[in-house]
Amino acid sequence: MKIEKNDNQRKITIHTPVEIETVEKKSRFIANLAPAKDENEAKEHIEKIKKRFSDATHNVYAYYIDHGTYARYSDDGEPQGTAGMPTLNALKMSGLTDICVVVTRYFGGILLGAGGLVRAYSGAARAAIESCQRVIYNPFAIVSTTIGYSEYKKLENKLDMLGGTIEERDFGQNVSLRISVPEDSVERLCVEIRDLTSGASFVDIVAKEERPSPLN
Repeated sequence: MKIEKNDNQRKITIHTPVEIETVEKKSRFIANLAPAKDENEAKEHIEKIKKRFSDATHNVYAYYIDHGTYARYSDDGEPQGTAGMPTLNALKMSGLTDICVVVTRYFGGILLGAGGLVRAYSGAARAAIESCQRVIYNPFAIVSTTIGYSEYKKLENKLDMLGGTIEERDFGQNVSLRISVPEDSVERLCVEIRDLTSGASFVDIVAKEERPSPLN
């Protein structure tokens, strides 16, 4: 299943794996939700949980990666449409991406019917989603610059206002810096450095990356 995505979407995912157990008419449903940046990580999570719960009646899984570019599910023996798809829909409706969930079922002796299975599997996935710590990935630029010692202290104070962090310092005749800064603050950082050094120093963007911060 391939789904078109908006390139401007920020990545919101989970910070650490979550395990939640629910019970429906004596059947146990154990949802293990984990971050997965690609299909390999999703498959590793699935195999880990299937091995851990190898004696279970079913290990239904779904994953939703890159805003739906990669979206897969398995009913694992449950009637078609009653397990994997509802579980995947719970992931899609969560607002999260790069996640994988395995919902393990231990049959309790009472048949749930198609509607009951849909509610049980989707409900277990939603319970895990609701209990997770969410993080949002924001675009950062890694820049380098060289400035004098007198400007160095002044720049440190200004970086706080820009959300920037000095990651590397090399003290020689001047101070060579490697700085991470939110992408939307790069232009202002360039102006600040140019003003501090009267146009003598410039900023080079050496890399771009996304970094997580807590969302709730």
